[in-house]
Amino acid sequence: MTIRSGNQALQNQKWRRAQTLCTLFKVTRRDGFVLRFTDHDRILTLDGETYAPAFLGSISAERRDGDLKTSNQEARGLVDGTTILIPDLMGNKYRGAKVEQFIVDWRRPWVWHYRATKRIRMMSYDGSGWVATLEGLSAQMQQPVGGRFGGTHSTQCVYTLGDQATCKADISDDLVYNETSLTVATAGTTAILVAVSGTPWTINQWSGYRFHMRQGAQRGKERKVVSNTSNVLTLDSSLDAAPLNGEVGWLGQGPRVASVVSSRMEFTLTAADFPTASSYVDNFFRDGEIEWMTGDNAGTTSPVVEYDAGTLTVRLLLPTPFDIDANDRGILRPGCDGLIGTCFTKFRQFPFKQGTTTAGSTTLIVNDTAAAMTVNQYQSGNYKLRLVSGALAGEERAIASNTATSFTVSSAFSGSPASGVSYRVVKSNVDNFGGTDVYSPGANKTIEQIE
Repeated sequence: MTIRSGNQALQNQKWRRAQTLCTLFKVTRRDGFVLRFTDHDRILTLDGETYAPAFLGSISAERRDGDLKTSNQEARGLVDGTTILIPDLMGNKYRGAKVEQFIVDWRRPWVWHYRATKRIRMMSYDGSGWVATLEGLSAQMQQPVGGRFGGTHSTQCVYTLGDQATCKADISDDLVYNETSLTVATAGTTAILVAVSGTPWTINQWSGYRFHMRQGAQRGKERKVVSNTSNVLTLDSSLDAAPLNGEVGWLGQGPRVASVVSSRMEFTLTAADFPTASSYVDNFFRDGEIEWMTGDNAGTTSPVVEYDAGTLTVRLLLPTPFDIDANDRGILRPGCDGLIGTCFTKFRQFPFKQGTTTAGSTTLIVNDTAAAMTVNQYQSGNYKLRLVSGALAGEERAIASNTATSFTVSSAFSGSPASGVSYRVVKSNVDNFGGTDVYSPGANKTIEQIE
């Protein structure tokens, strides 16, 4: 008689395999920081990347549905002070982060049994540990949208305001830094050290301040100051390239709180800490944020839901973790509602100029005798010349310089544009139409359609 394996033998095999399975998590935050950890009790390596042990209290079962239905999970764990930090949780640093999840055999981690990609919808600190809600990527396709007349297929802006990889809006002039200006004296040997001229500083007087580059190729880049000597700043991470001699930067901690209206929700700011020629109208900072630099809330970021220009009153979307006190400082950043009108009028985006070429254009120089432009007004490096008619329609090149009646592009077109061809001068994010982060207070705003 032949004896066949029954259900008990099969269950025993599954049980034995389960003893060698563990989960790896790769978390990529929106600021680029990557965290890798595992619920195993020792360090594991997968694809050349190291995953450190971390205490994961629990993770709920995943419900998998058909079609585009999303699969959500809830994870809990302790704040260990090494991999997961309280200031990061308070500052919502993990909201919107991408999570790559692997179930592997810890004996052979290169053999994975399950792989999924999710995003962190919310991650909070409850006083003793963290709680994260994970959702499938299809959840973003289920966000409610509506057209001007109630349509359901309007394009939604999903870009982060000021992100140079997507939105590309230059918001440097829109920040409230309460700044001290500095001039770069030498480029230095690394981008972490920024030498400056002028009166020597006190040792570490700028420690904890934000450094903001105002000119050149690094314009808009921000870093935190770790320490300083009498004339050299040490930043917490390198700039993409060393700033050039003579370029200007800012050091600041933002305006001071003048008075507190509600201990954790509403306050007024000090008028003397704002630019003298301020153009910040009512609700200019709505959908934006204030990054607290001093006080009990230092290191956290609070979303702004209302701003009154007359009284400099700021109202927050959520309560701060701790009470706000007079003289607390925070850098105020603007917000975007994702509408074309806002993108154009508030952040000076799409489109900038339209015209028609004339005879004499070459592959590098495009002429328009009726242009009447200011010399080099499109020289910043963020503008492009796009041809929209003729044989070269669709081609675009970065503008290197311009005269009153012509553009010089940084690399040649594939041919010389013919006379009478239509062109547009656009910012490099002309197809993005704005910069609302889908996880910000202004999420789910609908973009107006071009007529």
